[in-house]
Amino acid sequence: MLKNPSIKSASPHLTSPEQNQNIWAGGGILTATVHVQPELNSQRADNVQFRLDGKKVDEAQTGLSYTFDNLDRDSHILALSVVDK
Repeated sequence: MLKNPSIKSASPHLTSPEQNQNIWAGGGILTATVHVQPELNSQRADNVQFRLDGKKVDEAQTGLSYTFDNLDRDSHILALSVVDK
C-alpha cells in the first residue's frame, strides 16, 4: 500500500516501435521509447524496466528510452513496467 494515496501509480505505454513494425532495416539496432502517465514519481523512486522476450535487459532506469544492439532477425516481445525501489 502506498504511503501517500494521492500519488497515483504510473502506467507505461510503448510509443516506438509500433506493434508488428519491421525493424531489421536498422541492422539489429532498435531504440524503444516509452510514455508514462502520470510521469515517473521521484518521491517513490519510480523506474522503467524493459524486458525483451521475457528477460530483463538491464537495470530499471529513469530514462524513457532504451537502445537494443544486435537483435536477431526474428519476432520479439518487448514488455515494460514501472517499478519502485
